[in-house]
Amino acid sequence: LLLQMLKDMEEKKPIEMSETLLLKLKKAKNEIIGNRHMKMHYFTEGLLHECLLSIQTKISIDIQIQSLAIINSFMEDCKEAKGVLIAQKTLFFDIEKIFKDNQHVQRAIDICLRIIRNGLVKEIIRLDDFLQSEMLEYFPKAMNTEVFVLLISDILAFCATTSFNRRKIFEQKEVIINLTKYIEYNLSYDCEYAILNALSKVTTEYDELCKEIMGKPKIFQIFEKYIRHPSEQARICISQLLANVNKFVKFPLSQQHLLRWIIPTLVKTLKNTNIVMKIQAASILSTLLEANKDFQKIAGDLGAIEDICETLKNLCSETKEEKKESKEEENKKGKNNNGRKARDEAMGDIIDAEDPLVFSDHELSPEQKMICYGLNTIEAITSEHDEFRRKLIDQNNHKIIIELLKHPEPKIRSSACLCMVSIGRSDKIVKNALFTDGVASILNRLLYDKYLDVQINATSAICNLTLDFQKQIIDTGDILKRLVELTQTKHITLRYKAVFAIKNLVYVPTNDIKKMVLAKLTYLKLFDLIDDEEPTIQEQAILTLRNILHKRPEAIQEAIDRAGSEAFLKKLDEKLIGLNPSLVTQAIYLLCIIASGNEKQKTFVMDGNIVKTVSYTHLRAHETEADLVCRLLLEKKKQEH
Repeated sequence: LLLQMLKDMEEKKPIEMSETLLLKLKKAKNEIIGNRHMKMHYFTEGLLHECLLSIQTKISIDIQIQSLAIINSFMEDCKEAKGVLIAQKTLFFDIEKIFKDNQHVQRAIDICLRIIRNGLVKEIIRLDDFLQSEMLEYFPKAMNTEVFVLLISDILAFCATTSFNRRKIFEQKEVIINLTKYIEYNLSYDCEYAILNALSKVTTEYDELCKEIMGKPKIFQIFEKYIRHPSEQARICISQLLANVNKFVKFPLSQQHLLRWIIPTLVKTLKNTNIVMKIQAASILSTLLEANKDFQKIAGDLGAIEDICETLKNLCSETKEEKKESKEEENKKGKNNNGRKARDEAMGDIIDAEDPLVFSDHELSPEQKMICYGLNTIEAITSEHDEFRRKLIDQNNHKIIIELLKHPEPKIRSSACLCMVSIGRSDKIVKNALFTDGVASILNRLLYDKYLDVQINATSAICNLTLDFQKQIIDTGDILKRLVELTQTKHITLRYKAVFAIKNLVYVPTNDIKKMVLAKLTYLKLFDLIDDEEPTIQEQAILTLRNILHKRPEAIQEAIDRAGSEAFLKKLDEKLIGLNPSLVTQAIYLLCIIASGNEKQKTFVMDGNIVKTVSYTHLRAHETEADLVCRLLLEKKKQEH
């Protein structure tokens, strides 16, 4: 009878029993809620199909609301119904139309918001369909009850998973600004938490929104309330929001304690067995600890590195087991793993790419996210504290990071390289452990990685490890050859890092090492780098030349002869008359190196036209050598007059 009545109404046949139909729909809805047996009974009879048809038909809004409520009930605990709903490509657009056409009907708004939220979570409604629709434009007007604010907050929190999605949401700024207004209302815990959760997701990269939040008079009371909340999820949520806001807005000194309070909560959550909670904690920590030595010290003292390394070891162990099982399965099927396939598998996706790729927006698995955020947190804690770098080595936790340099996921390789950048700031004893465990050969391989970010970070790691270990670096594979190749790349950051690494290779080593580096680099390439379009690369190239020439009169003469005396002075003259203070300083330092050579080279500097370029503005109290050269040159100018 119910199905027949629905069909009659869809076909616009006169009917006198609409009230009866509504009662029967309500009865059906109540019977299927939480009852899988009744759901299957009604599903088999075709109720879901008829309800989907009814929301596409111009019939009573009351009947459409009840039909939507039934569809919403079928989303839960019924695989068969979920399959039908996913196949119904027009479902979201039908809901959108009902929502837009019935802005004055509270019950219609309520059920539409509920079904959108549940449909997104259950992956029945496509996220792209929602973000590309006009629904977000209608949300501000719909935020007129606490329930609607809660539902909209849940939807926004679910959608704000990527930078692209957050940009789409932020295009409708009004809905986000409305959320910040509701923070200070006396709302229920569920609604208040939903708002804070949405804001914690959306504020990741928007300083304007963070400033809006910090402008609320009661915001610090709310922060303090949730930091002390008994629910761990609530504390994590407010920690995320605090970390995001802290990136863009300086906390008043009287409120700095709030940021310190959340660190123990986050470190404790790293021990949680729930992988999602661990990911959230590691993600927030990596953001909060960035460039803050005090916070890094607190997290390090609380054992954050040890907890993360333990998790990383467990995740890597599980991955190895999965690979072993997969390999055994392949062997059972008789697959041939010899030849090229075996080589490809060993190399992963690392190739000698002339034009490396940038990272795609592909979604990482929960385990991969945990590894990335965990590595980022270790990198942050060890960046400024030698005590934690030493502890990492003493506990042999550096070995898991070296292992992750070989991970098939490029974002993990990149994060592991950044960890090596931090650890590479250590003294000779600590770095020796890294070389003993083969880090140099792995980084050599990563210089040829398929992905640009991995190449950049691997070059940075080599740059830091090079000091005190120049010979080991040069003797490992073809690191020197590859670094020289990378000085010619079109990617500015990679080119800069490569020149920086070569500069460190020629910093206070033996003359033999300098000669080996120069044989690969050549004066021609070095002079080209001094004229690079990027000032930071020019500076590093001048520093490299300075290191090569230091206390080597024969090398100074060779450089002058190779460039030509006039061309050589012209290069320095261009730097001295420029507006870049760093280049001016380094050019003066180089003049100092040349003038400190033999008498011929000193005369070359003092008698050149470059004297006319130098002025008292180049004097800097903290640049003692440069100051000396300037005074010598200025004295020469006085004598000429």
